[in-house]
Amino acid sequence: MIADLCNFLDSIIHPCKTLSPSSLLTSTDHIYQVEILDIWNRDLSSRRPAIICQPKSVEEVSSIMIAYKSLLATTCPPLAVACSRHTACYFMDDAIVIDLSKFKNCSVDSSARTVTVEGGVKLGEMDAELSKQGLGAVTGTDPDTGVIGLSILGARRLLSSQARLGC
Repeated sequence: MIADLCNFLDSIIHPCKTLSPSSLLTSTDHIYQVEILDIWNRDLSSRRPAIICQPKSVEEVSSIMIAYKSLLATTCPPLAVACSRHTACYFMDDAIVIDLSKFKNCSVDSSARTVTVEGGVKLGEMDAELSKQGLGAVTGTDPDTGVIGLSILGARRLLSSQARLGC
């Protein structure tokens, strides 16, 4: 599996010249250790992904996915996507993680009354941008929750599953 991971790293870096090796973190990198602890649920900090990929653009995400697809012919680790790092989905042992937590753009169109967010935006960050325009959104109550995760998975509350409002 180590050879597969090395091939994976090479296949990402070469076709995508903007993705630097510093954007691909392994357990031997100091910043990997820092990133592992930057999670809402500290009970999960004992889990260790094989690689944390921190792309800086959509094109880099695409390059990572193309490289991962080429690994599917061999044995390859699971793939996980991290946004705000609020849940256990991100911290899978031996996984290749695409970490979108640095994707922080949030734009508000006050005339259309819409907000567009990237993968790493948290509720508190979105609320701050909306409030500048005199707007708000009906969302969860924890400002550290990711907008994307809450939008896709819903809130996990006592009555949510009974009312089929979340998962």
